[in-house]
Amino acid sequence: MITSEGLPWAISLVRDQAVSNEAAVSQFSDPERWLGNYEEWGRVSGYEAEFRSTAEVTFAVGLGVELEYYASAGGAESAWAASREFILSFATLAGHATLT
Repeated sequence: MITSEGLPWAISLVRDQAVSNEAAVSQFSDPERWLGNYEEWGRVSGYEAEFRSTAEVTFAVGLGVELEYYASAGGAESAWAASREFILSFATLAGHATLT
């Protein structure tokens, strides 16, 4: 369970939901490929939540949490490596090639 314990301001849950493989791949330009990857890696399910500050703070504070559950550590490791490569490809296109 995610709580606000330890944060310097109060937060409240805006939304949360389970995320199926089909819903998760909809963000990609090639969802069929990513769905095949998820199946190969053993992605079981996912979860996402969004929180917002409820206390008076100088600026709006938001927090997003995304979790994915895989059937094995090896599958999770493969998924993390592919996600990292995907993110770094965009960083390189944006001129931030020094990200590692």
